[in-house]
Amino acid sequence: MSEKRWLTIEDASAEYGLHPKSLYTLCRKNLIPYARIPSLRGGRGQLRIDARRLNEQLEAQEIVLDTRGRP
Repeated sequence: MSEKRWLTIEDASAEYGLHPKSLYTLCRKNLIPYARIPSLRGGRGQLRIDARRLNEQLEAQEIVLDTRGRP
């Protein structure tokens, strides 16, 4: 079975062991690759985490998943 490329916030939370609020913060700060699926009802839509690109960045140590804001 192939891995899912686009993860919901809940799926990414379980996969990477991060709280959903932390993932929303990382997306808002453009620290992890994501896409927004527009809402047909005029809302903000849904976020999807690009698991393939995130894994590549983690393996290359280009990003560190830390939302505590420490230098």
